[in-house]
Amino acid sequence: MIKAYFEFLEAQMNIYAELHAMIRGLKLAKEEGDTNVWVELDSMVVLHIIKKEEGDWKVQHLLTQLRQFKQQMTISFTHVLREANKPADLLANLACQKQTAEILSSPQGELSLLIRLDLHFRALGLIDLFILL
Repeated sequence: MIKAYFEFLEAQMNIYAELHAMIRGLKLAKEEGDTNVWVELDSMVVLHIIKKEEGDWKVQHLLTQLRQFKQQMTISFTHVLREANKPADLLANLACQKQTAEILSSPQGELSLLIRLDLHFRALGLIDLFILL
């Protein structure tokens, strides 16, 4: 993990929240100078919207930003099972608890543990490799 990010969003639909988080992650990756990014999502609906670049009017501005990132970076999208998304779930819970936004430059506590467990399971071949943004 290079960085982790969480941000509290007022009541939003899940699709908006997932796309918003992805765009913010891509911005952070670009700021780090990364040009090849792998994004994992546990939502098939969001993955479908990304691949078709079609969605509700409420997410059109996010899809426009995604198109811009695709012109500047190589971005791969993969679906993962919900169980492989525990670190992202923890970040979402932190955002709800703190009701703020925060960039973490190094994982600590439970987040660190979840990432290490995830990497361990991946090393054993139980789940596929991912990049947490």
